[in-house]
Amino acid sequence: MILRNLRWAAGALALVFVLVAAPVAGARAELKVGIVAFQMVMHESSAGKAIQQAIQASEEAFKKDMTGRREKLQQAEQELVRQQGSVSAEAFAKKREEFLRKAGEFDRDVQAHRKALEQGVDEASRTIQAAAIEIVAGLARDHETSVVLDRAQVIFVDPALDLTREVLEKLNAKLPTVQVKIPPAKK
Repeated sequence: MILRNLRWAAGALALVFVLVAAPVAGARAELKVGIVAFQMVMHESSAGKAIQQAIQASEEAFKKDMTGRREKLQQAEQELVRQQGSVSAEAFAKKREEFLRKAGEFDRDVQAHRKALEQGVDEASRTIQAAAIEIVAGLARDHETSVVLDRAQVIFVDPALDLTREVLEKLNAKLPTVQVKIPPAKK
């Protein structure tokens, strides 16, 4: 929420600066603004959809793998509880220690998978962003646009200024898919 407010404030400040500075500088007689719904581009592009599919496939495979391990841990925990009164304190302590080691390893594997997934998605997203920014810059030159703002930063916009569909079409042509590098789940 704070990041969104900061982005909104930065966008508004940039627009105010451009609106105030452009006439003062006198370099341009007319300020031409373009708008791009960047989040929409990221999610609706074919490359963005490829990221979403990769996330889903990775999560399904990981869940399948972890379900078996989780069930084994639950069985081991039940067995440990059952044996608590029937084995010596020393034997119970060893079994408890082994169980806690396995549970800790399970938790570390879950965290490692989440981190690897996040890194893979971030890398793929940066690839899409770089291509989209390059496309936006080209469209800004083609349309002789002075500034292009993210739709999320603008309260009202004339639909004629919206470059989103054009960006999306060019991005789909330039980057039809993107590879999300996610290591396989640990067994």
